[in-house]
Amino acid sequence: MEKEKMLSLFRNSLPKHTTLVVFLVIAVLISVKLSHTQSNPIINLDNVKSLNDLKAFNDNIVVSPADGAIVHSGEIINLVIQAPPGKSLQKVSTEFLPFLGVQSTTSPFTLSLSIPSDFTGPLTFQIRAEATDGSVGGDVLTLNVEPPMARIIVRSPINGQRFSSGDTVMVVIEPGPSISFTKVLLTCPGALLDAASSPFEIPLSIPNDFTGQVKCLVLAITPSGERIGTEFTFRVEPPSSAVLNDLQVDPKIISLSFPGLDEKITVQGVFSDATLRDLTLSSNTSINSLNDKVAVVENIPQGKYVKAIGPGKTTIRVQNGLLKTYISVAVQIFDLKGDLDGDGDVDQGDLNILLKARNTPATGPGDPRDLNGDGTIDALDTSRLQSLCTRPRCATN
Repeated sequence: MEKEKMLSLFRNSLPKHTTLVVFLVIAVLISVKLSHTQSNPIINLDNVKSLNDLKAFNDNIVVSPADGAIVHSGEIINLVIQAPPGKSLQKVSTEFLPFLGVQSTTSPFTLSLSIPSDFTGPLTFQIRAEATDGSVGGDVLTLNVEPPMARIIVRSPINGQRFSSGDTVMVVIEPGPSISFTKVLLTCPGALLDAASSPFEIPLSIPNDFTGQVKCLVLAITPSGERIGTEFTFRVEPPSSAVLNDLQVDPKIISLSFPGLDEKITVQGVFSDATLRDLTLSSNTSINSLNDKVAVVENIPQGKYVKAIGPGKTTIRVQNGLLKTYISVAVQIFDLKGDLDGDGDVDQGDLNILLKARNTPATGPGDPRDLNGDGTIDALDTSRLQSLCTRPRCATN
């Protein structure tokens, strides 16, 4: 009670305008604190110990890399920090994940930061700097992180570039950033070449009778003995001066015993310069089956293959420019009519094959299961096959 009476007497003894002044002073102090917090978010006001700590600076203290610089995933970059005019630094550090806590306390102030190997895109973080006079400031840096650069670079030819038969391709290999080579080996179909000094330039001669896609492997050796590899491809077409006079295919007739089997085919062109060139993989050559239910053409790196899909007959059309030629294909067609499994007789095994396909459309006019040729495999074909059996009741051996 005594304390409350004393406070009441004190309030009553103050002039009214004095109370207003006290409130104004408090408001000004709050305003000052908020303004410092907003103008320099790097300063931690909880750690301010004196008015000297509020002598903050916010200069461009990062010397390198430049703001907005391009770096690469997995790369280690060095941030070089300098003191602003009139200041002497005693410590710099980072204040943003994933680099929280990286710091330097000796001049020259350098922060080594490792860019995460799985990160790409803009990366923004803060650098905090503490001066010897107790002031605290910093800088904000944004780096643009791109996928990692190749350690071995094929400068020429460009991947997928086109050349002509008989050309010489200059293969130019360069080391990536912060790496060097002592030797480069080049392996292409029919060629094994190398270069033992920089610049690593290797001439590659294309045979005059070759066309198609070429895949080459590059192996570079570093001073430490590390081996780094890469690959590139390019296409070879006949020279524009050579006119295609004729197409030749091999084989001309294909017989495949069962679905799933395949056979390789080649296409050669006879040109006006008296050169026979392989056109199988030429971009100007089209090879198509006229009945995909019987056979299809598969394009794999080793070449072109005709693959059996179902019993029957079809034709493979080969075309380059205006010239065409054809390949005859038979799948599961045997000399003995009704022999569907190719064992040289007609028995229950053949009947089982036919029953499995009963009430389905034939693959075409050449389907050996469609014994009456009406386009459907049905009971009529079953009866016809039973009449063709080589043993009573279609018995097997």
